[in-house]
Amino acid sequence: YKSDHFVPVKAVSIPWSVLKSDTSIMLTDVGTGTEEDFALKATEIKGKMVVIESPLARANNLPISAMTDLVERAIRFQAKGVLFISRTEENTYAYGNAAIPGSLAKIPVISISAESGLELRDWMAESKLLAFLHIRNRQSESVVQSVIAKLPGNSESSIVLETNMEAIAPKSAGAVAYTTSSL
Repeated sequence: YKSDHFVPVKAVSIPWSVLKSDTSIMLTDVGTGTEEDFALKATEIKGKMVVIESPLARANNLPISAMTDLVERAIRFQAKGVLFISRTEENTYAYGNAAIPGSLAKIPVISISAESGLELRDWMAESKLLAFLHIRNRQSESVVQSVIAKLPGNSESSIVLETNMEAIAPKSAGAVAYTTSSL
């Protein structure tokens, strides 16, 4: 593919993605990434980076693992990368992680803003697109802290709440989002 029209698009690497990647890769859109979406495009996916609408913006009750499930699906269909399009605020990136049980994802997993995603899909409707990736991630151990409180009540039952901040906003110093679960 020859072109003199290169458009830089800001992207963030999803936690647990590959640590390093310098590659060029063709893009193919698989909509929301359902099993049916992948099956319909099965012959177009192999060796390409799939473009998927972020699952975490579609429903508030989806677990963070929904993103991991999509990464695993992409790998199963032999994709060489995943690009999530955020569906939240215009300049916020999709959050979640690409953790494959026991290891980092073996393919690049990135996210772009909703605004960039709309432009990207418009370009993809006109012609095939080639992405140039230059990814540098760092993995390190960290200490996290939890706050636990006990409120005396009148019954024997207990309610346990847990929350975790995990997303990326463009003008932030780092991770800034949340998940909440209860038991």
